[in-house]
Amino acid sequence: MKLKKPQFNVPTKYRHVPFLELLASAAFQHNQATLTEKPFEISMYSRASIVASALSIECAANCLASSLELTKALRDEIEKMPALSKIEICLQFKGASGFNRGTIEVSRIAELIRARNDFVHPKIGSVPGTLAAPEDNGAEWIFPITLDSAHHSHLNIPKTHLFWSRTDSLKVLNSVASFYHYVFIDLLKAERDELHELIIPRFETKNVHMPAVADEVKDVLASIKEKGVDFSFLALFD
Repeated sequence: MKLKKPQFNVPTKYRHVPFLELLASAAFQHNQATLTEKPFEISMYSRASIVASALSIECAANCLASSLELTKALRDEIEKMPALSKIEICLQFKGASGFNRGTIEVSRIAELIRARNDFVHPKIGSVPGTLAAPEDNGAEWIFPITLDSAHHSHLNIPKTHLFWSRTDSLKVLNSVASFYHYVFIDLLKAERDELHELIIPRFETKNVHMPAVADEVKDVLASIKEKGVDFSFLALFD
């Protein structure tokens, strides 16, 4: 007698939290930038890395906001806030005081947000430079041109994304790692379970939550430590 396969259909939903995906994308794109010596490819990968790092800030703010018990009206008002304001008020709601806009961790992120906004809202502008005397290259003449860009004072990357390099994407990765340690560990003092409740995607049934972080995401975030960026405080690798 053939036994029937037991039915197991449990209603579930997937809570999609893009935070770790964005961090992994930033780390992955930076790694790609280090694997090539073609200037165009270095530039493209570095830009993608920096933008992914910047987008993770907004996601972190939304992670904190979604963890609060709020009325719909208040939640809608908080949703309209800039990312740093949203993070600050959410920390206050959670009883974590001390968020300081003057710290280097926050100052760098404020500049990263401005850099991201300038990148996604491109305007026509001019970049100062110097044209040197032409050089005879045999079949053609070369006109050496040097372009200059001002730098963000705290983040120390060029204000013009045209000049972003893998050195800059690494600076940004280190800056976001320091910022998240400041927010989640120094101020919120989140233990492993509370932190994972905030940032980890999961499948949710009536009584069970099942984490759903791809091994590839964990691997790339662990591997970036070789380049000096430490995400171990996220407690994903133990």
